[in-house]
Amino acid sequence: MSADGPGLFSDDTAFDVREEYRDALTAGLSDDAAMARVLAEFADDLDDVDTSSVVWLALAYTQSTLGRLDDQVRAKALEVMDSGADLRRWHEASVRDQRKRAEVLAKVRAQLEGPQPGRRKVRRPSRTVTTLATGQIILYGAPSGRLFLMRVAGLVEDDRTVAPVIRLLDYFESDLPSTEQLSVLPDYGPRRGWSLGDTTIIESKNERLQDYGLSIIGTIASPDTSFDPLARITTWLGVVDTLKYRDRDLSGADPAS
Repeated sequence: MSADGPGLFSDDTAFDVREEYRDALTAGLSDDAAMARVLAEFADDLDDVDTSSVVWLALAYTQSTLGRLDDQVRAKALEVMDSGADLRRWHEASVRDQRKRAEVLAKVRAQLEGPQPGRRKVRRPSRTVTTLATGQIILYGAPSGRLFLMRVAGLVEDDRTVAPVIRLLDYFESDLPSTEQLSVLPDYGPRRGWSLGDTTIIESKNERLQDYGLSIIGTIASPDTSFDPLARITTWLGVVDTLKYRDRDLSGADPAS
């Protein structure tokens, strides 16, 4: 799964479906044309048994919240839930996450089966510009007391946003590193089957790092200024959810293994 958590839009594909549909509407496409563009863009995902449920659920829920729910999309999403196809994707997840996903699906069902809201106009959002700068170090203190560090590898810009691209640093201790240590910490590579590589963060206006238990602890100069802005896209909440899961993984093993 490409999901950072059980939330409907914690999944990269679901997030992209929502944004593609909204983008199509803000570009002036009709409801039918916007839907057709999404279905064409995600045709490969719809052909994949593991991702088709994600597309239908995300599209149906997004349409519904905008007062544009298509009957066929609604039927497909309900079929996904009735068949248990989406929950089967979570059979290897923890009992807690399976329960939370079931709660999410119940919310989606209530949205689709309940009275539909009035049609909402979709306006192009104003530009969101991050306050972060390349080289800044972001700290997250996990529930176990373990510290995770990320660096801002760079900024990516388009007509709607200037967003930070972050990378996890190779540090999993309970005390802050010294300034000297911080300046030479390498990026974290794949280990124990997971990593947080180049990740573009989609921020909301007036969003604050401290709202997610994050803080800036310094700035370092890195000789590696290259990054891949499309490698992974999520939110700060998605990053924190990922690190919480990883913290639980590491709590049962030697972090250096």
